[in-house]
Amino acid sequence: MPKAASGFIGLLVSVLLAASWFDASWIVPWNVKESEQHPLESVETKELRRHPILPEHQQFVLTNDKDPIKGTNDERRKPLCTREQIIHGKWVEEQLPKPPYITPTVHLRCYPHEVYYKDGPWDTYKWSPNDKCTLTRWDKETFCSLMRGATVAIVGDSLSWEHYSSLIQLNGLKTHQGYQHQSRELQMNIAQSVCKGRTRVVYRRDDKLQNVTEAIQSTFPTVLVLNRGAHYVNDTILLDDIRHNLQEVKQWLKDCDQKYHMKCHFFWRTSVPGHPECGTFPKPVNDLALMEERVANLAFYNNRSINFHWYDYQHQNELVLKEIEKAGIEYNIIDAYYLNMLRPDEHRAHQDDCLHNCYPGKMDVYNQLMLHFLRMNRSKSDVKKAESVAKANKWPIDETTVYDPEATEAARKIRNFKEHGKVTRW
Repeated sequence: MPKAASGFIGLLVSVLLAASWFDASWIVPWNVKESEQHPLESVETKELRRHPILPEHQQFVLTNDKDPIKGTNDERRKPLCTREQIIHGKWVEEQLPKPPYITPTVHLRCYPHEVYYKDGPWDTYKWSPNDKCTLTRWDKETFCSLMRGATVAIVGDSLSWEHYSSLIQLNGLKTHQGYQHQSRELQMNIAQSVCKGRTRVVYRRDDKLQNVTEAIQSTFPTVLVLNRGAHYVNDTILLDDIRHNLQEVKQWLKDCDQKYHMKCHFFWRTSVPGHPECGTFPKPVNDLALMEERVANLAFYNNRSINFHWYDYQHQNELVLKEIEKAGIEYNIIDAYYLNMLRPDEHRAHQDDCLHNCYPGKMDVYNQLMLHFLRMNRSKSDVKKAESVAKANKWPIDETTVYDPEATEAARKIRNFKEHGKVTRW
């Protein structure tokens, strides 16, 4: 290039760069290779680009367009579903490349071994709201990005164990029923580290929520999920207990705010009754009125199941939700009832159990809903604060409870002898 022309171009560029209104980002030196124009991203930069945490007015995590499990462009253009929109929907067929996980305990599966390990797609169902809104799909990376340095505590009965076990397995790890028994018999929290040691998930077996404060103090959570489970008491006892629980939740939220200065999230999961004669249902039934009528019909119950009061669950759900509303606290509802009333299938009918469920299955939607509301309510600054609080207080976020079958069995024998005057099997 002639010197005069080169000098003129240099002068022109200098003038343009000096102008505050001019965007020079498009100018690329003519002698720079293309690979040098776009330097490699650091791991941190790439992670933030793939899974950013948006400002508080738009707190959801973008995901990969090409992965149908994580969401499509069309889904992202729609607003995130509200609770009211979520509960009005239906179960629709879906094919995944493979099961989201394979539970190691064979009797907790609904289908033969070869179905889980076959070549080809996994046929399942997903919850689809009727409105034009986006319901967050489960995504492990999104969960881990929102829960760095945090503890998620799930407190309740064996159905809350399903919630906990699902969360562990959706994060690519394994657990087993023995931990549930250990929590129950030794009255202790069970902890497992997920997200490469950056997040702690805790379970406490507490059928009637009588030890919530102890569970909180043992492993102080950032997210607390409570549910009363399948242990019926009359309305008066239930409401007295719930009011006490809500005072415990208030104190926990106060500690989050005033002691640790961090954002915490309270979830109440509504209770889902069993489905009488569940073995007759091979698939979902997208008719809430029909399923409620069936659960209310005492003719479908036997001498054992009639004592479970499944027909009273929704009435008591509504009582509890009114108390939570009156408590004046910030909360989210995991509406297990409305979604899984429509799933009389995939109970453990092969074990004559029409209350508990097979893995993977309908309990996975609980973690999908939890992640959905965390995306709506958790900001980047909340994540950073949780990390700094955990570090400052030396909370062992990377801890995993050691299974102690001998102590668990000894405690079980003592409890059974006190309750029944004899030792019974699991």
